[in-house]
Amino acid sequence: MIPETEIEQEFQKVFDAHHEEIQSKLREASRLIDEASALSEKYGIPFCPDDDIMWCRPSFVPDSFKAKFPDIDDEFVYELCEAYPGVEYTGWQVSQTC
Repeated sequence: MIPETEIEQEFQKVFDAHHEEIQSKLREASRLIDEASALSEKYGIPFCPDDDIMWCRPSFVPDSFKAKFPDIDDEFVYELCEAYPGVEYTGWQVSQTC
């Protein structure tokens, strides 16, 4: 896309100068999130990040959770982890109100 206005030209310069830096940080964050998810699967522990990663605070329930802790009370897990394992699916979850 060719910038047509002065403000678009300025934006293009800033974008060209910093876009790769931002993408690099996102790739790094993605790698770290993948590592956290793998640890969650390994130990069977659902999680919700303590820090805001995205505005709707997604949680993660590993596939291994029910096998490792088949009879645990979902409310106990939620109170401890802030991730609710009582749904019929696993993986990343977000509230429907996000």
